[in-house]
Amino acid sequence: MANLEQSDIRILIVEDELVIALDLQGRVEALGYTVCGAEKDGQGAVEAAGRERPDLVLMDIVLPGDLDGIQAAGIIKDRFAIPVVFITAYADPDRLDRARTALPFGYLVKPVRDRDLRVAIRMALYAARAEAERRRAEAALVESRDELDRAQALAHVGNYTRDLLRNETSWSKELGRIMGCPDEKPSFGRMVSLIHPEDSEAVLEAGRLAREDRRTFDMEYRIIRPDGAIRWIRDQGRIEWDESGAPVRMFGTVQDITGFKQAEEARRGKKEIEALLRASRAVIQIHEFPEAARELFAAAKGLIGATAGYVALLNESGHGNEVLFLDSGGRPCRVDPSLPMPVRGLREAVCRSGRPAYENRFPDSPWLGFIPEGHMALENVLFAPLTMEGRVAGLLGLANKPGGFSDRDADLAAAFAEFASIALANSLALTRSEERFRTLIDHAPDPIYVQTDTRFAYVNEAALRLFRAGSADDLLARPVLERVAPEDRAVAVERIERINVVRETLPLIERTYLTLEGGPVTAEVSSVPIDYEGKAGALVFLRDVTERKRAEAALRRRVEFETVAAGLSATFLDLQALEAKIDAALEAVGRFCRADRAYLFRMRDAGTADNTNEWCAPGIEAQIQNLQGLDLAAELPWFWNVLRGRRVFRVPSLLELPAEAALEKGHFQAQDIQSLAVVPMAVNEKLIGFIGFDWVGPETAWPEDVVPLLRFTGETISHALDRARSEDALRRSETELFAIYQNAPVIMILFDADPRVLKANRAALEFSGLDPVRVIGIPCGDVLGCVNARKDPRGCGFSPDCPDCLVRRTIGETRARGMDRYRVEASLCLERGQGPEQRTMLVSSSLLDVDGRRLVLVSLEDVTGQRRAEADREALETRLRQAQKMEAIGTLAGGIAHDFNNILAAMVGYTELAMMSGRKGADIKRHLEQVLLACGRARDLVRQILDFSRRGEEEYRPVVVNSIVEEALKMLRSTLPTTIEIRADLDPAPMSVQGDPTRIHQVIMNLGANAAQAMSRNGGVLSVRLAPLEPLPPSPASDGQGPPRPQVRIAVSDTGHGMTAETMARIYEPFFTTKGPGEGTGMGLAVVYGIVKSHQGEITVQSEPGQGTVFHVDLPLADAPGRADGREEPEAIPVGTEHILFVDDESALSTVNRDILRHLGYRVTSLTSSLDALAMFRERPDDFDLVVTDQTMPYLTGIDLARAIMTIRPDAPVILCTGFSHQIDAKTALRQGIRRFLMKPFAVRDVAEAIRSVLDEKAIRPARDES
Repeated sequence: MANLEQSDIRILIVEDELVIALDLQGRVEALGYTVCGAEKDGQGAVEAAGRERPDLVLMDIVLPGDLDGIQAAGIIKDRFAIPVVFITAYADPDRLDRARTALPFGYLVKPVRDRDLRVAIRMALYAARAEAERRRAEAALVESRDELDRAQALAHVGNYTRDLLRNETSWSKELGRIMGCPDEKPSFGRMVSLIHPEDSEAVLEAGRLAREDRRTFDMEYRIIRPDGAIRWIRDQGRIEWDESGAPVRMFGTVQDITGFKQAEEARRGKKEIEALLRASRAVIQIHEFPEAARELFAAAKGLIGATAGYVALLNESGHGNEVLFLDSGGRPCRVDPSLPMPVRGLREAVCRSGRPAYENRFPDSPWLGFIPEGHMALENVLFAPLTMEGRVAGLLGLANKPGGFSDRDADLAAAFAEFASIALANSLALTRSEERFRTLIDHAPDPIYVQTDTRFAYVNEAALRLFRAGSADDLLARPVLERVAPEDRAVAVERIERINVVRETLPLIERTYLTLEGGPVTAEVSSVPIDYEGKAGALVFLRDVTERKRAEAALRRRVEFETVAAGLSATFLDLQALEAKIDAALEAVGRFCRADRAYLFRMRDAGTADNTNEWCAPGIEAQIQNLQGLDLAAELPWFWNVLRGRRVFRVPSLLELPAEAALEKGHFQAQDIQSLAVVPMAVNEKLIGFIGFDWVGPETAWPEDVVPLLRFTGETISHALDRARSEDALRRSETELFAIYQNAPVIMILFDADPRVLKANRAALEFSGLDPVRVIGIPCGDVLGCVNARKDPRGCGFSPDCPDCLVRRTIGETRARGMDRYRVEASLCLERGQGPEQRTMLVSSSLLDVDGRRLVLVSLEDVTGQRRAEADREALETRLRQAQKMEAIGTLAGGIAHDFNNILAAMVGYTELAMMSGRKGADIKRHLEQVLLACGRARDLVRQILDFSRRGEEEYRPVVVNSIVEEALKMLRSTLPTTIEIRADLDPAPMSVQGDPTRIHQVIMNLGANAAQAMSRNGGVLSVRLAPLEPLPPSPASDGQGPPRPQVRIAVSDTGHGMTAETMARIYEPFFTTKGPGEGTGMGLAVVYGIVKSHQGEITVQSEPGQGTVFHVDLPLADAPGRADGREEPEAIPVGTEHILFVDDESALSTVNRDILRHLGYRVTSLTSSLDALAMFRERPDDFDLVVTDQTMPYLTGIDLARAIMTIRPDAPVILCTGFSHQIDAKTALRQGIRRFLMKPFAVRDVAEAIRSVLDEKAIRPARDES
């Protein structure tokens, strides 16, 4: 089973040295793991990690390319969270410092031992698994915090914590939103700065008392948010104290209670209404103005909060006040109120404007000078005019209100002044009182009616609207009790008797009326006794509060909901006694929703659940014992499908269940359930259970917030359970990490500051032979058995050799610098039973902070055997690197060939076109011939590059090598300086080889140029010898089949400075050169090597410093005789008149070849888009006799275009051209139906002959069936 589990672990190997990579793969697989891939560079490693998603990556630090191992490891860890173990041949400090930034899960030093490899892989996998668990736990905690934030946002409750020792404050997102600064850094000073200035002193004092008395701080106050908005909050908090009695932490919650305060404001409005009703009654019931004025003044003074004031009327001249009465509020006042008082100052301003005015800083105002001597002291004043027939008739004055007056106070005073004006008018014109009364009542905004003999005697317009009456006739003479709700009629009868018989003014109450349509209306009702049309009755004032009552009920429910939600959030802030908290939460939400039963089920496995928590209302039978191991899939399949779909299961009545829920209906009826609501609980899209309510009563009116509260409760409990699981996983992870430390095969010792041992793992105890008790407190030398430590009686640290001890120095530097040290190599002389032994140890150290103590963890690994094996591996590594470097130029060769040949093709085409034109002056033709020669040399350069990588299109035929050597010598004589003598010794007998004359020519030219460079300073002799060579014996690769093949040898020697053995070992490497800057690229001999190998030949070199150099090129002779590479008189270029479709995405090539073909007589349609060409051919397949297309084009390659064309028209001939292509060559093209395959750049003759031959072949083929 262990091997099976191990084989499931997939490992990616990243190593640029093939032998080491193969060795690692074999050893990893021998350990029972699966190797999912091997890469040799950093970019490939990143791509393979994303593609394969291995469990572990073994990565060489030093890799070719733009990404080294350290950079690649960092990307893999950040992007895919895959652990990486580094492998390196040596561990210099700078590289290790860089490597640590990638946070690897281990290091291995080459050569890697099986035991080290096994341990490193196991430890990395253990550590990675622990890291993954930690990340999942952190993610769960973050998610839990997010859920808490959402819960707090729902309840408008935020929380804060202040560390009093560190003076650090943190708050939740919702608190930031409540404070109006969600994006600011939490600060206790910022919280204090937002307190309303009027509340600041009281808040700070309450906080001081809470600290002194060690009690909970609970206060309501206002804050001013940065945007200027004023909000009411309730702040509840407490302080934690340490054992010494010092405060260490303060935490609490803040709830936005602005809504509560707005409700209070509504209640204050009610108080205003009562005061205004009192004023109305005074106006109506009191006919004498002085008495009515006193009643109005008392109502205004009490409502507004003033402590003094008066009511006065203007005299006939309008320049003096006649004070009716004065209330000094208990302050001394020596002014005789019976004397006229001049109208001056603020009073005069009010009389002139006819509008109320107030002054809250009266002692500092200019009005102070108008106060008569002996007048009582005034802090603030408010005056409102009494008007009559459009002019000011008097003043209502109020004074000395604590805190000052406001605009609202002025409006209220104006209202009372208006009532006083009405009372004044009533007292002056009793004969007009009825009319005035009707005007007032008819246009009153609130409903008013008169009741006599228990019937409606009068109703105003507002009352008609309240009762939904079309006209007054619908109500007049009808019994009032008809419009009173049945539940309120008894009270209504009693009140009518009291007011009609006893003539008692009745207090304000709430009553439900019925409209003529039968709908209920809630109104506040107050009544005063009156005589109406000679009958005793009542004047009844109504205020429709239906909407207000509905809003108040909704607000109360909302506040209760938020209180429950806030309580749930606070309950699960910590996870102690979690099950008890879940039970308490179920009880809280069950009572709130008036449920009979609240329960929580948790999924045991797919389809099976247990009832783990339950609350039942009094008198309801518990069901938890009967609901264990409930197979939902089998017993409640319809319900199970709803849950799996993460949908709410809401059943107001079992009668509403569909027919397919028959099993569910029977299950619920067995528990007497009549209705229920269930919400699924999920964490990270995984169903973990469900929470629900049910009701036993036959008719249940569900509160509207049942499902939202269930959902909120389920989410809160879900994330609490997930947090608990995550924290448990963290504890298990810590246990596993300790087991890894204890069982690691590497010596691991924890040292204190001396340094002496505090703890040692099992490997250290086995190495030292000490037990866990004896090892504590001894120095490191005694643990290791250090010989130097035993030279001095005082022990470790006192020997003359101890100051240089690398182990002690590593511990000291780690402690001093606070930086880890990794695998520092130390040579130690240790006593190991058979006497002193010199051992090589890799020493690593890490600084740990344990309870405020700086400790150093040291690990030691014995690598003595590894160092002995390193020397044996270096020779093999050198040879492997040599072979790999010979492949380095391959990618470069193929990469540039295609584009370079395209450019050359355009040059060749235009030049030959110019030469074929009518203007053939000798000079023009000669110049153009030189351009063609240059193009030919450029084409040869491309072939040279391709030869090196063996990617060119090779043209091998039997050629006479003698003429090639002679032609090369002629060219060398024309290019080399006269200080270099050329000597040729060429066998006259013709010798043929199977090869490309241009490439063989290039070999001789490159070797000659290389020899000339060696003799450039002092001159010398360049010798070239051509002779047959004795046949070689059969090679091992030939398996001894066939006779030995004869060869020809080309020897090129010089008398230059020669080469050392080290230089000769590298001369065939690409880009290796001993020349100075600008004198060469190092490609020459590498190209020669590639050409010779492609001709099945061998090249050898002999040289010594100061003795010159000789190169031997041995080529196998051809079976057939060759021909000299001479020039023959060209035949005429073939022409034609057919229609050709020419396609090349290079605009220049498309244009020049179109012109060339037209010059040869053809009709040509040229396009630069393969997609356009396919569309045109599909539309007109019979218009074209031939298609010539480039291979490398975007969207649709040439070979794909050819396939599509031959699908449309199977007999359509296609010629394919390319400068270079990885995907296709001549053989592949011909196998797929291509008629000819041309390599760019091609001459006019080449393309003309190819086109003509294809068209001629087409002409002799049988005609295709047109039927």
